[in-house]
Amino acid sequence: LNLHVAESAHARLADGRAISGIRLIGWREGNAIRVLIFALVPRAGQPSSYTTDPGRLTRADVATYLIGMSQTVFVDELPRIGMEPLTIRLEVR
Repeated sequence: LNLHVAESAHARLADGRAISGIRLIGWREGNAIRVLIFALVPRAGQPSSYTTDPGRLTRADVATYLIGMSQTVFVDELPRIGMEPLTIRLEVR
């Protein structure tokens, strides 16, 4: 799942790289789901500015969670890098 960041958000990693989006990747681990959260930032050698060009972007680790069934996780790392909060909830249907 990719979430785009508004250019006006001015979200940045601690090293100053501009964040253009967030990518969530997940898979099952036993009775839970492992979720990795990455910031989409400019590749090395690219200007540290917002871009929608996937060829200029790479992933940077933000957080990882092991989420159990019916558990809700608040991704508190996102507000620290200038982004809106995100809540992830795992439900069985």
